[in-house]
Amino acid sequence: MRAARGAPGRTPRASRLRRIVSRRQSRGAAELSVVLVVVSLVAGVLFGNGLSRTAVELVDGLTWLADDPSGEVIQVNPALGRAEVRRSVAAPGNDLSLAQYDGFLYVVDNTDGVLSVIDVSTLDQAGRRGVPGGGAAETLTDGTTVFLVDRTEHTVAAIDPITADEIGRVWVERRGLADVAVDGQGTLWSLDRTGRLAALRWSSTASEFVEQDSHRVDTRGDAVVVAHDVGVTVAGSDPGVVQQVGTSRDVRTTTDALDGELLAPLRTPEQLTALASPATSTVAVLAEGRLAEVAVAASGCASPGRPEVFAGRVYVPCAGAAQVLQLDARGQLAGPAIRTPRGEDPELVLDGDTLLINVPGARTGVAVDEDGSTREFSRVGDEDAVSDPQELRLPETETDTEDSDDREPDPTSTPDAEDGDRGRDGDRDGGRDGQPPRSTDTPTATPTATPTQTPTQTPTQTPTQTPTQSPGVLSAPTDVRATVLGSELVQVDWSYSGPAPESFTVAPVGGAAVATVGGSERRALVAVTPGESTSFVVTAVLGGRTATSAASNTVTTQPDPVLGTPASVQASVVSSTQVQVGWSYTGDVPDEFVVTTTGGSEVGRVGGAQRQAVLTVAAGEQVAFRVTARLGGESATSGASNTVTPAEAPGQAPGLSVAGVYAGTWQAPTYTVTATWGAAPANGSAITGYRVTISTGTRSETVTLGPGVRSHTLASSCDRTADASCSPGGNGTATVTAINGVGTGSPSSGGASDSGSIPVEPLPGGGRQHVTNQSGGRLSMEGMGSSTLQLSPAGDWAGFGGTCSVDDGSGWAPIACNAATWEVQHNGSYIWEPNSGTRSHSVQFRATNSSGSVLSATYTWQTTQPTLCEGCQIP
Repeated sequence: MRAARGAPGRTPRASRLRRIVSRRQSRGAAELSVVLVVVSLVAGVLFGNGLSRTAVELVDGLTWLADDPSGEVIQVNPALGRAEVRRSVAAPGNDLSLAQYDGFLYVVDNTDGVLSVIDVSTLDQAGRRGVPGGGAAETLTDGTTVFLVDRTEHTVAAIDPITADEIGRVWVERRGLADVAVDGQGTLWSLDRTGRLAALRWSSTASEFVEQDSHRVDTRGDAVVVAHDVGVTVAGSDPGVVQQVGTSRDVRTTTDALDGELLAPLRTPEQLTALASPATSTVAVLAEGRLAEVAVAASGCASPGRPEVFAGRVYVPCAGAAQVLQLDARGQLAGPAIRTPRGEDPELVLDGDTLLINVPGARTGVAVDEDGSTREFSRVGDEDAVSDPQELRLPETETDTEDSDDREPDPTSTPDAEDGDRGRDGDRDGGRDGQPPRSTDTPTATPTATPTQTPTQTPTQTPTQTPTQSPGVLSAPTDVRATVLGSELVQVDWSYSGPAPESFTVAPVGGAAVATVGGSERRALVAVTPGESTSFVVTAVLGGRTATSAASNTVTTQPDPVLGTPASVQASVVSSTQVQVGWSYTGDVPDEFVVTTTGGSEVGRVGGAQRQAVLTVAAGEQVAFRVTARLGGESATSGASNTVTPAEAPGQAPGLSVAGVYAGTWQAPTYTVTATWGAAPANGSAITGYRVTISTGTRSETVTLGPGVRSHTLASSCDRTADASCSPGGNGTATVTAINGVGTGSPSSGGASDSGSIPVEPLPGGGRQHVTNQSGGRLSMEGMGSSTLQLSPAGDWAGFGGTCSVDDGSGWAPIACNAATWEVQHNGSYIWEPNSGTRSHSVQFRATNSSGSVLSATYTWQTTQPTLCEGCQIP
């Protein structure tokens, strides 16, 4: 049987849910927190059987438990120690899982593969559907929506809370669903079998799951997810890892103590969580980021079940051992084991401020309070327990101030047949035949068809019988049980019924008494020698008479652990920032190994079974390590390891400076780029050189220089005697990359800061005459014709590399600086007498470059053309 639990819809984010995981063998019960009793008997609402329907809400603090042997769910009142309601939900012997959300009980019959929805106010079935059997189906809630998990189809679906029909789009883990849980913020965390953890939210408007985030965890195949108020803890055995994701302080720790199927709570506080590995008889406790691996077989718990965290402790049910262990946050025993009644394996159910230990098939269970005290409750009910929905009625208020558990036992009564039916404390008796102590109240209220006020009961007091001592034969203690508490301490428990003795003595079989306690006690703590196997007898002493029990079970305490000293510590480089440290160790398994640098800085912790650790260190630092074994309050530290230097590619060359300089002559200008840099960080491997690339704008060069070189220059030039407009370059760049034995580092790059300018050709001399002769100039009557000028510029003008131009009266026009002739086109007009037919013209030459311009001397000449007589018409 498996079970789940829930909380009312009034506090959706605080819903407390019970873990159900595929192939888990823990068998469960379910918690229901429901509201205060308000009985409304509605007249006139009749059913086919003629009975009126009674709608009730059950008393807050009541809890539902599943009972596989009977196929029933049982509602118990831990405060009163009794069962209130029973309802048949499946065939006897079927495996049941329970959960309740917002007034509905969700029962998964894992044997027949059926999900039933039961209205807890009426116990009527509201919905029903088929689901996978064998523990593959589970219900969860985010406080407003109910989800159905199907591990056979690897899906999560939102379902109608009453009919259980699917709503909207189903979430499918196509790589296989490993586990799923819902945290206190309503985030559904779905883990697939490759280690991908998806954070989902159900959108009621879009009717689909919305993926908000995803994480990669180091698990493969089977794993478990434990929810917290915010975030989750993920644990897997392949590889062994426990990792918190989405919490206030995400942690990751490795372990080799986990194997096979893991059992875990559905939700725990972030600061304290736990899980069990039955295959290795180990319980892993994660507290404040530190993992404790607890070997519980030594405490009589060879097969630990699903643990639960309650009031700062971890409770571990032990399959086949009829007990529940108590561990503190360090994984140490926090108290004696809690013995459970005879029945199936114990299972744990949280009910607010109470932890219930349910034992399917037993007549009683055990309630654990926040202070660690225990008390029994009845699972079988009495004549007031309701087994049919039509029989529901109000549980009566206890008004008797006398605690029936505190009454003296009847000395004439016979001993109980089963110790599991007795009270948990040695000086308090439980009810007979597995029933809780009978109240002196006699409830008589029965609902009627008309709403009525809850009747006030006047309980009939039953006089308390004053016990008398019987002078009969002194009874021997029975059911003597020994439990190892430590290497030197054993707890001995027993049962007793008969005349109250003066005292009890405890002795090893065949040995002298080692402990004496009062006659009302049922437990003694005995000091033993570590490593010895011992069984015990308990003797009742009364008035010189004694009666001795049969021998207890034999227990063997472990000898005091011997802490060894780690030795042969060796360090080797794994990567640029990781070092593997290994060591040997002889001695009892310590709690943990702590690795520090020889300078005292802690760099890692691993479990006591580990013999190596991979550590993260700074690249380029020389480092050596020491390993300390810790066991309890003891520690032993190794000598120093060898020194290693993790190396990586070098860093960037610092202080890169790039300068460009123009120089040369105007005939051959130059542009030079120079790069300078500092020594790059070696990062654990010596610099072997620098790769330098320089560009001048007209050429580029890449060279590899030695490790001691700190500058490089590249120059370019051009021949302006061949190409007067050529450029030597400009806007240079440089890149410097350091190289070591690991590889090349990141490049340093920069642009040049230029200085100087490209040299400019000097201007030719000005004011000189270029024209040496003129021909032509005889124009037509219309003033049309040309003049040819013979040119002979000076050498510096003829060889000038700049720009030359001429203005012959029609504007400046380009001309070769070494031109030998220039033809001037005349486009005049008619001339009438008495005007002369002679006209004057002029020409001038100009040389220009970036430094300015210069003019030649002006040349003037005349042209002639025929004239028209005064008043003559144009021919």
